[in-house]
Amino acid sequence: MSVLPKIVDRYIVREFLITLAGVLGVCAVLLLIAKVFEDFDDMLDSPISFADAVKYFLLTLPFRLLEVVPLATVLAVIFSIGTLARNREMLAITAGGQSPYRSAAPVLFSVLLMTFLILFLNETAIPYCQERAEFYRQVFVKGESELSLARRRHIFDKGIGRTFFLMEEFDAKRNRMYEVLIFEESENPAFWRYSLLAASAQLVRENVEPDRDLWVFERAVEHYYDSRGRPTSATVHTEPVERLLEADLDQYLQNRKEAPEMNLRELGRYIHTLRIRGEDVSAYVTDWYAKLLFPFAPFALGMIAFALAMRAHIASLPMAFGKGIFLTMLFYGIAALGQTLGHIGVAPPLLAALGPVGLFMIIGVRMLRRSGFAM
Repeated sequence: MSVLPKIVDRYIVREFLITLAGVLGVCAVLLLIAKVFEDFDDMLDSPISFADAVKYFLLTLPFRLLEVVPLATVLAVIFSIGTLARNREMLAITAGGQSPYRSAAPVLFSVLLMTFLILFLNETAIPYCQERAEFYRQVFVKGESELSLARRRHIFDKGIGRTFFLMEEFDAKRNRMYEVLIFEESENPAFWRYSLLAASAQLVRENVEPDRDLWVFERAVEHYYDSRGRPTSATVHTEPVERLLEADLDQYLQNRKEAPEMNLRELGRYIHTLRIRGEDVSAYVTDWYAKLLFPFAPFALGMIAFALAMRAHIASLPMAFGKGIFLTMLFYGIAALGQTLGHIGVAPPLLAALGPVGLFMIIGVRMLRRSGFAM
């Protein structure tokens, strides 16, 4: 095997990666500046220290930078490969027997590796950074206490089936309910079948039985009712009493997280928790698919950018940049529209997330083929 393709591959990849690092660096600086201006007034009115402010802004950066990776990829591919094409280097490589498709392989392989890196970061660092950034915003910028973040007050939520939960407060750190009333409706929703009133309840053990967690209630009073809603029996518990409740109730009762603060596993579990309780999960399912599929957007747009860059020897490089930026903005627009339609339930969540990526993947393949024929 000739060593020439390997040398050429390394050369092309090096040019692309150096350019990509530069573009991402510039994007990071611009995003930080934009975030500083966005939160400037809130920062002035808050007692946050300079060190905590720096931490907050840096924690917001990974997710925001992830959103511009498709645009950065397009700019890096067009600048690096377009410059090679304009200097006739890509033409020389093609004349040496290496097809444009083969020249595209190292760049697209690098972008594909970046896609898997983004998927990995989506599962590890980015949810953590988003959660910590929200913590810093609430505590240091808005002045909320750490305790209040872990507590949700004045709760009235529907459980599985005909069960409802009413309580003064839920402490997510301690997995503890306060001033809690649990009741089950009878066949006639106007009447109760059962109720449990307690001063507090503590989660003791999970999965004691399939889909059941063990809770201990303090100062509990239980009532049973007939079909007309009249009490038939009442039990006052002077000692703590154990009762089995639906699984993942603690997750359901705590303050709602946003999709960027959860990885795919956590988001999937949360969707299941909401779905079995009869809640609309269209928005969360759409976000789950988007979290899985959006990392492939740089690959789709990378093919388009490579096709535009390869024609830089017969067309101007600024024109290639203009087309690339326009197509990238079009992708963002279609992706935002799809996500909105998925959130409100108009479009199926999978189609809402897959549609934009799939469409631009097809466009990329077609443009790459045409660039090969043009060469």
